[in-house]
Amino acid sequence: IYPFLNHAGVLWTTQKAMPAHEHYVSNLIRQKIIAATDSLPSAPANARSIVLFLAEGEDHELGLLLAYFIAKDLGWQVYYLGQNVPTENVLEVVALKKPQYILSILTAPLSKKYERHIHNLVLNLKIPLIASGSPGNFTILKKAAIEVVHLPSPDALVSFLR
Repeated sequence: IYPFLNHAGVLWTTQKAMPAHEHYVSNLIRQKIIAATDSLPSAPANARSIVLFLAEGEDHELGLLLAYFIAKDLGWQVYYLGQNVPTENVLEVVALKKPQYILSILTAPLSKKYERHIHNLVLNLKIPLIASGSPGNFTILKKAAIEVVHLPSPDALVSFLR
Protein backbone atom coordinates (compact mmCIF):
# COMPACT_ATOMS: atom_id res chain seq x y z
CA ILE A 1 0.00 0.00 0.00
CA TYR A 2 2.71 2.48 1.02
CA PRO A 3 4.62 2.50 -2.32
CA PHE A 4 1.33 2.79 -4.19
CA LEU A 5 0.27 5.79 -2.08
CA ASN A 6 3.59 7.51 -2.73
CA HIS A 7 3.14 6.94 -6.47
CA ALA A 8 -0.44 8.25 -6.33
CA GLY A 9 0.81 11.36 -4.53
CA VAL A 10 3.38 11.98 -7.25
CA LEU A 11 0.73 11.57 -9.96
CA TRP A 12 -1.53 14.02 -8.14
CA THR A 13 1.17 16.67 -7.57
CA THR A 14 2.29 16.44 -11.22
CA GLN A 15 -1.36 16.77 -12.30
CA LYS A 16 -1.35 13.36 -14.01
CA ALA A 17 -4.31 12.34 -11.85
CA MET A 18 -7.18 14.44 -10.58
CA PRO A 19 -8.19 14.59 -6.91
CA ALA A 20 -11.23 12.40 -7.62
CA HIS A 21 -8.90 9.55 -8.65
CA GLU A 22 -6.93 9.86 -5.43
CA HIS A 23 -10.10 10.06 -3.31
CA TYR A 24 -11.66 7.04 -4.99
CA VAL A 25 -8.60 4.82 -4.55
CA SER A 26 -7.93 6.17 -1.05
CA ASN A 27 -11.44 5.26 0.05
CA LEU A 28 -11.09 1.73 -1.32
CA ILE A 29 -7.81 1.31 0.56
CA ARG A 30 -9.33 2.90 3.68
CA GLN A 31 -12.14 0.33 3.70
CA LYS A 32 -9.67 -2.56 3.35
CA ILE A 33 -7.43 -1.31 6.17
CA ILE A 34 -10.40 -0.80 8.51
CA ALA A 35 -11.76 -4.28 7.74
CA ALA A 36 -8.34 -5.86 8.28
CA THR A 37 -7.84 -3.95 11.54
CA ASP A 38 -11.27 -4.99 12.82
CA SER A 39 -10.39 -8.62 12.17
CA LEU A 40 -7.39 -8.49 14.52
CA PRO A 41 -7.78 -9.72 18.09
CA SER A 42 -8.11 -7.18 20.91
CA ALA A 43 -5.00 -6.41 22.90
CA PRO A 44 -4.71 -7.82 26.42
CA ALA A 45 -5.50 -5.44 29.28
CA ASN A 46 -1.81 -5.13 30.22
CA ALA A 47 -0.63 -4.34 26.65
CA ARG A 48 1.43 -1.26 25.87
CA SER A 49 -0.74 1.57 24.59
CA ILE A 50 -0.52 4.32 22.02
CA VAL A 51 -2.78 7.22 20.99
CA LEU A 52 -3.06 7.89 17.25
CA PHE A 53 -4.39 11.18 15.89
CA LEU A 54 -4.11 13.73 13.14
CA ALA A 55 -3.64 17.31 14.28
CA GLU A 56 -5.95 20.17 13.39
CA GLY A 57 -5.61 20.91 9.69
CA GLU A 58 -4.46 17.39 8.79
CA ASP A 59 -6.92 15.27 6.82
CA HIS A 60 -4.71 12.59 5.20
CA GLU A 61 -5.89 9.58 7.19
CA LEU A 62 -4.50 6.55 5.32
CA GLY A 63 -1.07 6.64 6.92
CA LEU A 64 -2.65 6.84 10.36
CA LEU A 65 -4.98 3.92 9.58
CA LEU A 66 -1.98 1.90 8.45
CA ALA A 67 -0.21 2.77 11.72
CA TYR A 68 -3.35 1.65 13.59
CA PHE A 69 -3.26 -1.71 11.83
CA ILE A 70 0.47 -2.15 12.48
CA ALA A 71 0.23 -1.27 16.19
CA LYS A 72 -2.82 -3.46 16.77
CA ASP A 73 -1.23 -6.33 14.84
CA LEU A 74 1.82 -6.05 17.11
CA GLY A 75 -0.42 -6.38 20.18
CA TRP A 76 -0.67 -2.74 21.26
CA GLN A 77 -3.77 -1.19 22.82
CA VAL A 78 -4.59 1.56 20.32
CA TYR A 79 -6.69 4.66 20.95
CA TYR A 80 -7.51 5.93 17.46
CA LEU A 81 -8.79 9.53 17.53
CA GLY A 82 -8.85 10.14 13.77
CA GLN A 83 -8.53 13.34 11.76
CA ASN A 84 -8.39 17.02 12.67
CA VAL A 85 -8.22 16.53 16.47
CA PRO A 86 -7.89 19.65 18.68
CA THR A 87 -4.79 19.81 20.92
CA GLU A 88 -6.88 19.91 24.09
CA ASN A 89 -8.62 16.66 23.16
CA VAL A 90 -5.32 14.86 22.59
CA LEU A 91 -4.01 16.09 25.94
CA GLU A 92 -7.20 14.95 27.72
CA VAL A 93 -7.03 11.46 26.21
CA VAL A 94 -3.34 11.18 27.11
CA ALA A 95 -4.09 12.23 30.71
CA LEU A 96 -6.94 9.72 30.92
CA LYS A 97 -5.38 6.69 29.17
CA LYS A 98 -1.69 7.26 30.06
CA PRO A 99 -0.24 5.70 26.88
CA GLN A 100 3.46 5.07 26.37
CA TYR A 101 3.45 7.07 23.12
CA ILE A 102 1.34 9.24 20.86
CA LEU A 103 1.67 9.10 17.10
CA SER A 104 0.65 11.44 14.31
CA ILE A 105 1.24 11.81 10.58
CA LEU A 106 2.40 15.20 9.29
CA THR A 107 1.54 15.09 5.59
CA ALA A 108 0.11 18.55 4.95
CA PRO A 109 2.58 21.44 4.68
CA LEU A 110 3.02 22.97 8.12
CA SER A 111 1.24 26.28 8.51
CA LYS A 112 2.17 28.50 11.46
CA LYS A 113 -1.08 27.42 13.19
CA TYR A 114 -0.29 23.74 12.61
CA GLU A 115 3.29 24.24 13.81
CA ARG A 116 1.95 25.91 17.03
CA HIS A 117 -0.46 23.00 17.50
CA ILE A 118 2.40 20.47 17.41
CA HIS A 119 4.57 22.72 19.59
CA ASN A 120 1.81 23.00 22.23
CA LEU A 121 1.37 19.24 22.23
CA VAL A 122 5.08 18.54 22.69
CA LEU A 123 5.37 21.14 25.47
CA ASN A 124 2.43 19.72 27.40
CA LEU A 125 3.14 16.02 26.98
CA LYS A 126 5.11 13.87 29.33
CA ILE A 127 5.56 11.19 26.65
CA PRO A 128 7.23 11.19 23.22
CA LEU A 129 5.41 12.24 20.07
CA ILE A 130 6.18 9.86 17.21
CA ALA A 131 5.45 11.11 13.72
CA SER A 132 5.84 10.27 10.09
CA GLY A 133 5.13 12.27 6.99
CA SER A 134 6.64 14.87 4.72
CA PRO A 135 10.41 15.28 5.33
CA GLY A 136 10.10 19.05 4.88
CA ASN A 137 7.83 19.24 7.92
CA PHE A 138 10.51 17.71 10.12
CA THR A 139 13.07 20.25 8.90
CA ILE A 140 10.66 23.01 9.96
CA LEU A 141 10.07 21.37 13.35
CA LYS A 142 13.82 21.01 13.97
CA LYS A 143 14.36 24.70 13.16
CA ALA A 144 11.61 25.55 15.67
CA ALA A 145 13.31 23.29 18.27
CA ILE A 146 10.28 20.99 18.48
CA GLU A 147 11.32 17.47 19.43
CA VAL A 148 9.51 14.75 17.55
CA VAL A 149 10.65 11.16 16.96
CA HIS A 150 10.60 10.93 13.17
CA LEU A 151 9.80 7.55 11.64
CA PRO A 152 10.28 7.81 7.86
CA SER A 153 8.45 4.62 6.84
CA PRO A 154 6.05 1.89 7.96
CA ASP A 155 9.08 -0.40 8.40
CA ALA A 156 10.57 2.11 10.85
CA LEU A 157 7.28 2.11 12.77
CA VAL A 158 7.27 -1.69 12.96
CA SER A 159 10.85 -1.68 14.28
CA PHE A 160 10.06 1.04 16.80
CA LEU A 161 6.94 -0.68 18.16
CA ARG A 162 8.64 -4.07 18.44
